[in-house]
Amino acid sequence: MLFDHQLYGYLSLEYEDRLLLLCNLGLGLEGRDEECRRLAYIVRDNLFKSGISTEFSDFFRFPDYYRQAEAALQSGKECSSTQWLFKFEDYALHYVLNRGANTLPVRTLIPPSILKLIRYDRTHDTSYYKTLRNYIEFDSHTAKAIDDLYIHRNTFKSRIKKIRELLEMELDSPQERLYLMLIFRILRRYPELASEQEVRL
Repeated sequence: MLFDHQLYGYLSLEYEDRLLLLCNLGLGLEGRDEECRRLAYIVRDNLFKSGISTEFSDFFRFPDYYRQAEAALQSGKECSSTQWLFKFEDYALHYVLNRGANTLPVRTLIPPSILKLIRYDRTHDTSYYKTLRNYIEFDSHTAKAIDDLYIHRNTFKSRIKKIRELLEMELDSPQERLYLMLIFRILRRYPELASEQEVRL
């Protein structure tokens, strides 16, 4: 195929009217960000533009993540027409605000870092998801967030510090905060999705 000889760990194929690259990050590659940087040169040299989905492990959900990459491509071309590569997480808020949350499968709108936090809660019996949700929804008003959680101020500060370490998001960014607020609302609106992810609402 077109790129198979240029990129180790990739499979290129045609899907609908697009050229698709599937990257197996489990093959000991340098990580998604580094692969995106390498891919950007190939995309640019061939005069393509590319949307990049978030990581996924369930191949049966491939069509969902294909649509996510399409969404990244559409929004990326609208916002940054001179770039070549558009990652979904960079354009998810723009996409949701302009096209609505029900144009993509809801589960694909949840940032991987939030899913990681949910899995961490499940594994370690913590309440970081709910702590983060309170922190965002009470707009950093610590006293209100603490009252709702019934925890000590120091416990709250300690949790927020740990959450910042676990997440790959900038919690002080207005765009990130707005996107997180939308995600929390979506999870409340679709309790079956929350149940599927085992989120403690």
